[in-house]
Amino acid sequence: MHAATKIRSNEDFKAIQPADQVAGKVTRLSVKEPQMFKKEPSAAPLQIFDSLWSDVHKVILSHSNVALFSLRRTSKYWNTTVNEYLKNDKQGRAIWRDQNERMFRRERGISVTNQWRQMQSTSFQKFSDFDDSYLGKECLTQLKTSSEPVCLMAPSKGAWISADLKLALASRNHRLTLIEFDTLDRESMESAIEAIQAIPNTGFLALSISSTILSSANVSELWATVAAHPVVVHIECNGDDALATGDQVAEWITLLSKKNANISSFTFNGCRLDEQNPDVLFSLLAETTGIKELEITELQTCPENAKNLFEAVRSRNASTDSKLTLYFAAGNLEDFIEARERSNLASDSIVIRTPGQLWAFQDQPVEDVFARENPIHENSAHEDSSHDDSSSVVGDPSSGDDAWGSEFEYSADESDVIVTTSSDDESGVENPQ
Repeated sequence: MHAATKIRSNEDFKAIQPADQVAGKVTRLSVKEPQMFKKEPSAAPLQIFDSLWSDVHKVILSHSNVALFSLRRTSKYWNTTVNEYLKNDKQGRAIWRDQNERMFRRERGISVTNQWRQMQSTSFQKFSDFDDSYLGKECLTQLKTSSEPVCLMAPSKGAWISADLKLALASRNHRLTLIEFDTLDRESMESAIEAIQAIPNTGFLALSISSTILSSANVSELWATVAAHPVVVHIECNGDDALATGDQVAEWITLLSKKNANISSFTFNGCRLDEQNPDVLFSLLAETTGIKELEITELQTCPENAKNLFEAVRSRNASTDSKLTLYFAAGNLEDFIEARERSNLASDSIVIRTPGQLWAFQDQPVEDVFARENPIHENSAHEDSSHDDSSSVVGDPSSGDDAWGSEFEYSADESDVIVTTSSDDESGVENPQ
């Protein structure tokens, strides 16, 4: 054994080196001082995904709803990929809007669609004279500052939108704006299109139109704009009770579906949609059209037409997890649908109403709404909003579009509406959850 070496100084320590025993001699090996590891920047993280098939991209994105925005923060590559998905893909746009709708319910305790319904039963100001010195300024003020819904009534002739009005509409983040229009000439239609385009991707837009719009020469441009905008949450169409109107409505919804529109709620008054043949109804109410809530009110119907409509709803709900709720009203429904049958229909997501019936709204604690719809830990939304750096990409034209959070899971819209009539009270009919 070799004698132990006494260490006298740091220099002596550096001189001592590990040894191997070679031919009975100690061979000294040089030892360098320890060095700190340098943090090298990663070269193009996740570049491996660049070569993946687009189909693989689709699978990754469509199955990552809960952590979609977390995925977006992993690299520049996924930031761009996720943003493009949210902006241009039908399912991505639906996820983006669904996130904002849940935050709307958390903030106000009512869904955005039901806030539109609430507008129908309460008095609120509608703005039409946008050039008026007083009403024009009042309209701009309401659009910019009010958290309540604002309604614009589009003139039937001439251009009516200004640069100031477009800027005011662009400020409507997380708020509902309603645009009503009847017959529009070319200039008025162009103004309506500009108004729709001005609504930010974190706002909400509902439209109330006349069935005369369906046959307008300029309607194709309007539908293209509506289909391209991810925040159109509801469209009401008031018909003239003409048989041809039902055909036009069916063609129109089919066209919107082909354009990848994400409009989930419709109201049709006097459009005679119930008289479409069963095949058309089955196609119209299929999951591919994206409809989740449908209100139909007719002057009259018949048992056969009602049966065809109900069967189309049942078929849709039996074949998919994306359920559809039908609210159906006609002047003579009580003649052949009894109170007991109404209860059975309600279990199939079919709610029978009477024409002109007002909606009654059931208050829900905000905490209950959020807990039921977003079981993710409560800090996730705040974490996403504080770290998100891509709102200018997804939320154009406004900035800060992720202000309500980004991490979420998909769930179907659960209505908080209860429809009450004397017959409903007897049968215990509630809006199905």
